[in-house]
Amino acid sequence: MDYLAVYDIADPKRLRRVAKVMEAYGNRVQKSVFECTLSDQAFTDLQRWAKKVLEPAEDSVRIYPLYADSRLRQIILGQGEIMPAQQCLVI
Repeated sequence: MDYLAVYDIADPKRLRRVAKVMEAYGNRVQKSVFECTLSDQAFTDLQRWAKKVLEPAEDSVRIYPLYADSRLRQIILGQGEIMPAQQCLVI
């Protein structure tokens, strides 16, 4: 299934760690925004990993499900391109 993952991380060290791992899960479309195609296991792993890394009082990760035709219906204004769906990745 496709997801949109966004984050806001307060600490620069945690921010670099989150960005590096998110690059393994999806395609970066903006600085803190990733389009991800995840298996059920990868989705569970991503949530588990995020809970370990985040400081709940300071950080936020949000994962939004994108439905079947979301990629076909997206509109990009300005810079950017429609990212192809990537293969499922389990870390």
